[in-house]
Amino acid sequence: MEGKRVQESSVTLSHVMMPQDANPAGNIHGGVIMKHIDEAAGVVEGLGVGPS
Repeated sequence: MEGKRVQESSVTLSHVMMPQDANPAGNIHGGVIMKHIDEAAGVVEGLGVGPS
């Protein structure tokens, strides 16, 4: 299996943060950020899977 270049497995996701995602000071909760990082990792992992 031939490797891929970084550009071939790069992904950009955008999310609108809602008030329930932040604390009263307006800082986004770490768990919300980790959830989005995990989602992006899953998308990238899917890009690495060849045809089945």
